[in-house]
Amino acid sequence: MSLYSGNYELLISKLDQFIRKYYVNKLIKGLLYSTGIIVLSFLVINLLEYYFYLSTTLRKVLFYGFLGLSGVSLVNWVFLPLLHYFRLGQVISHEQAAQIIGQHFTNVKDKLLNILQLKEQSRSASDATLIEASVNQKIEEIKLVPFASAINLSKNRQYAKYAIGPLLLLLAILIGAPNLIPSSAARLINNDKEFAPPAPFTFTVANTSMEVLQFEDFDLSVKVDGSVLPAEAFVNINNFPYKLKKNTATEFSYKFSKIQKDVTFYLESNGVQSEPYTIKVIPKPVMLSFYAQVQYPAYTGQKSEELRNSGDMVLPAGTTVTWNFEAQNTDDIRVKFDNAAPVSAANKAGQQFTLSKRLFKDATYTVYLSNSRVQNADSISYNISVIPDLYPVITATEKRDSADKKYLYFYGDVADDYGVRRLEFRYKIEPKEQAAASDLGYQVKFVDIGGADLKAASFTYMWDVNLLNLKPGDRLTYFFEVWDNDGVNGSKSTRSQMMTYELPTLEEMDALADAKNEAIKDNLEKVKNNAKELKDEFKKLQEKMLQKKELAWEDKDKIENLLQKHQQMQEDIKNLQNDFNQNLENQKEFKEFSEDLQNKQEQLQKLMDELLSDEMKEMLEKLQELLEKLNKEETIDQLKDFEMNNEQLEKEMDRMLELFKQLEMEQKMNETIDKLNELSEQEQKLSEETKQQPDGSKMEQQQQKQEDINNKFEDVKKDMQELQKMSDELNNKMDIQKQTEQQQQEISDEMQQSMQQMQQQNSQNASKNQKNASKKMQEMAQNLQQMQMQMQQQQMEEDMQAIRQLLENLVKLSMDQEDVMYDLQITDINTPKYVELVRNQFNLKDDARLIEDSLMALSRRVFQLQSFITKELTEINRNMGDALEYLADRKPGQAGANQQFIMTSVNNLALMLDDAMQQMQQQMSQQMQGNQMCQKPGNNPKGMKGMGQLQKQLNDRITKLQQDMKEGKMPGKQMNREAAELAAKQSALRRAMEAMQQQRDKDGKKVGEGLGDLPKQMEQTENDLVNKRLTAETLKRQQEILNRMLKAADAEREQEWDNKRLAETARERNRQIPPEVEEYLKKRQSQVELYKTVPPSLKPYYKSLVERYFKAISF
Repeated sequence: MSLYSGNYELLISKLDQFIRKYYVNKLIKGLLYSTGIIVLSFLVINLLEYYFYLSTTLRKVLFYGFLGLSGVSLVNWVFLPLLHYFRLGQVISHEQAAQIIGQHFTNVKDKLLNILQLKEQSRSASDATLIEASVNQKIEEIKLVPFASAINLSKNRQYAKYAIGPLLLLLAILIGAPNLIPSSAARLINNDKEFAPPAPFTFTVANTSMEVLQFEDFDLSVKVDGSVLPAEAFVNINNFPYKLKKNTATEFSYKFSKIQKDVTFYLESNGVQSEPYTIKVIPKPVMLSFYAQVQYPAYTGQKSEELRNSGDMVLPAGTTVTWNFEAQNTDDIRVKFDNAAPVSAANKAGQQFTLSKRLFKDATYTVYLSNSRVQNADSISYNISVIPDLYPVITATEKRDSADKKYLYFYGDVADDYGVRRLEFRYKIEPKEQAAASDLGYQVKFVDIGGADLKAASFTYMWDVNLLNLKPGDRLTYFFEVWDNDGVNGSKSTRSQMMTYELPTLEEMDALADAKNEAIKDNLEKVKNNAKELKDEFKKLQEKMLQKKELAWEDKDKIENLLQKHQQMQEDIKNLQNDFNQNLENQKEFKEFSEDLQNKQEQLQKLMDELLSDEMKEMLEKLQELLEKLNKEETIDQLKDFEMNNEQLEKEMDRMLELFKQLEMEQKMNETIDKLNELSEQEQKLSEETKQQPDGSKMEQQQQKQEDINNKFEDVKKDMQELQKMSDELNNKMDIQKQTEQQQQEISDEMQQSMQQMQQQNSQNASKNQKNASKKMQEMAQNLQQMQMQMQQQQMEEDMQAIRQLLENLVKLSMDQEDVMYDLQITDINTPKYVELVRNQFNLKDDARLIEDSLMALSRRVFQLQSFITKELTEINRNMGDALEYLADRKPGQAGANQQFIMTSVNNLALMLDDAMQQMQQQMSQQMQGNQMCQKPGNNPKGMKGMGQLQKQLNDRITKLQQDMKEGKMPGKQMNREAAELAAKQSALRRAMEAMQQQRDKDGKKVGEGLGDLPKQMEQTENDLVNKRLTAETLKRQQEILNRMLKAADAEREQEWDNKRLAETARERNRQIPPEVEEYLKKRQSQVELYKTVPPSLKPYYKSLVERYFKAISF
């Protein structure tokens, strides 16, 4: 190798060394720059993230920007210089290196560059020697120059600050805030996640366990720590926030209700969120459904059934129940009955279980469900009500017949859970003073309830106590007893309430009757006074109205006021009638009256019933119509009628009061006589008992009996005083007290001596005194009876004498009236004869007034006089007054009509008196024969047959009279007497028939068919005879009367075989049910029909409720 080549290669080597050092310098400088830039940018992005918690987008920009910047810096400043160092890639050329060296060394300048240029020229020159020499020379000049020293690596120290500063800052941060770089770097690295900035507080779940049993509640407890505490906090569940309950400043709570599955949540407040939490749910045993198969005992007749999802049951005793359960998350089901050990149900398949049990009593059972993690989860308890075969139920209500208190009606209901077997009615009779005895001695009657084995039924029962022949003081005890059809324990029974029927004692009955009698007398007196006051007020009102031209409204008000008083008086009369009839019926129940007294009672009752007539109602209606029209004349006439009507009523009430007092006295007299006879018998019996006692023995019992008789005799003495008072009020001639005073004293003395002898233990003398007292009592009774008979006979004779005299006066009055009437028909009104006839009519009015006074006086004593006596007297007075007014006005035609009415009323009174006299004669005849009980009027022993014969004879005479009147063969007066006689006979037959009908009705017998209106037809004939209007219709009616009487006679013979038993049976069969009982039965029947509509498929519990409801509304 030449020198030139060696130098040049050395030069090139030195240039390559320089280039390598050049890139080493760049590498060092790039490392410093890239370190500073990378560390500084790292610090910047971390600080930004740390303090500002940038969004994911910004974090991504910063993160990837940092990576990009770091990559660029390292590539440009580290990786490229390092590659160039190893001459990889595009490195600087030798020329570029020469220029850098020339710039650094002044002695080199362009020499090195020229060497390289010359060397390049020498390669292309043909002769390169000169060029090579020049190159070599220059190489020698710069050969000793150290090219590499042109690069001073120590200058890079000035760039170290760019790396050291950020590194020191990083170190300081790592030391001062160790969490800053890791937390922010982690967030920058995980730039796809959201990170919340650090809060001033933190949430901490305080629950020790995060597990809960399924379907139960979980109470979450949260604590808050930090410098700043939130005012409220929320739990976020499924992106729905729910507010926590703030307990204290640092404690919150929340209740998760009925958790069914796992729940994940986190806590949040003011943008601060906690980490997520999860509540784990433990599966709980759950009952999905169940049903019970119920098999009822066979004897109940109920079909087996299934009860779904119904644990509570109402069952008959002996029912078998099979439970079928379907559960979830359940391994075992146990059932506990009351205090017994639990019983496990059999597992049929999967989650299905079954258990059976037969029940005889009430039970409470609890169902427990378990699994591997939960033992005895929520228990379920139910009640089973076991219904035993209960006692039957009965209600009974008693109603008494208002018409007959001894006829009892019962109605009620019976019921049983499985059927009623029978119903009995039990009763017994015992003395009233005796205490209630045992159950022995009851009589039994079976009651029909409409079938057997009925679960509910209504019943009615009717009982006639009259058939028991109870005595005063008896007590009747009775009740109903119902039996069920219990086939297991035997038939059980239940009784209704105990009921009693008590008859008062004779003393109580007498006291009650006396009180009723006094009340009736007071009411009679009250009505009498009211009638008198009304009569006077009607009269005064007439006088005032006569002075007015027309009626005014105040007159109408006064009349209406009087009418109201009149209607009130009618109500008082109705009440009086009811009281009288009720009192009479009550006395008939326990007292036996003589036939004469019964007749008087019936006659007085008839008088009482006839007080109110339809005529009075018509008068009231007519007056009301006149008041609407304000018609003066007609209103005055009607007021006059009311005046006379009230006058008539006053007389009737006065008569009834006197007759009632007379009847009361006769009844009191008979009762006193009966008491004396009874006491005489008791004293006689006591005398015999005392006589049998030996002298010196104790006789307390006899003394007590004697004391009782003494007290009863004192009561008799009080009765005697009362009799004397009644006699004085009646102006009776009997001096009862005076005629019996000595006998009363002797009887008292004998009984007193008897008491003294018994106290001295002297039985013989005591017996003698008792015997004497008994005898004197009997004598006193006979004396009273004789006094009564003498008084009645004497009074009857006087009354008959008065009747005869009245009959003569009435006949004379009738004939005189007839003469005046006929004379007026043929007398001119302008002649003196007319004036004389008017004067005669005035005289007849005076005669009628005298007859009226005598007749009214007689009616106060004689019961046989009928009630129309006052009506006929009123008609006579009215027609007398009208006739005189017409005569004064010279109107003899109108006066003749009134005179005809006068004759009709007089003839009716005469017929009535004649009939009454015949009855009294018959009664007096019986009394003279020694019979103290008079025969009933019309009770003819010949019966209907005999009366039919008499009616035939009467018809023949009426036919002859009608023919004579038609032909004019009989004079006027003779015709009047014949007609009056026939009318009297027809009246007697009519009254005989009425009496027979009353007696037969009383005995429960029929006189015959179709006799209801016969008395009315006979009465029409009487009117025709009195008014001498005998026509073909009259004869036809008489023939019809005869035919019906003959038919009745035939029927009478066929009815003779009827006896009392059949009559009672018929009466009982035809008796009507009281309205209130009938109404109840209809209502009850409708309820029973509704009860039948209850579906038989109802469950036992609801069916029992329905049955209880119907019992409640029915019982």
